[in-house]
Amino acid sequence: MVNELGIKLDRAFKNNDFEFLRALLGNRPDFPNCRETGVGHLLEYALYHSSLSFIKKLLVAGANPNYEGNDGFPSIIAALSSERDEREDMIGLLLQYGADINQRGLNDWTPLHWAAAGNDVRLINYLLDQGADPTIRTRIDDKATPLEQAEILGCIEAVTAIKERTGEGS
Repeated sequence: MVNELGIKLDRAFKNNDFEFLRALLGNRPDFPNCRETGVGHLLEYALYHSSLSFIKKLLVAGANPNYEGNDGFPSIIAALSSERDEREDMIGLLLQYGADINQRGLNDWTPLHWAAAGNDVRLINYLLDQGADPTIRTRIDDKATPLEQAEILGCIEAVTAIKERTGEGS
């Protein structure tokens, strides 16, 4: 059975129709932080499916950039995992509205762990420029810093970039 509300919600996000989204959810007083929406956290869904201007509308309306990411994808990690070209712009916007640059997600990784594990030097440098802490260790598994995680995974470019930026291994 097709969920008509889910289809309409998805359309509102993909068409960047803020007012339609609000109306579909019944103009709830907890909008845009309402939970039982059928799409999870509204900001997270927007990070994957909506324009940067729509994401900004949600943030201006009060969307919490530090929402509980029970699925392991808090806002900055959701932005990183989206594989969208404007990931850095999305992260900058989230930070502008108070997102924690060191929020933890899947595998207890911070955004810097995520970028290091992806061997993404550009994102590593961007996150460090924005204040990411390279000394944070995960509290599970290998209890690794982003540098150690990159070493474990054999991400040579990430290892080099983090060492250059932090002065480790000099």
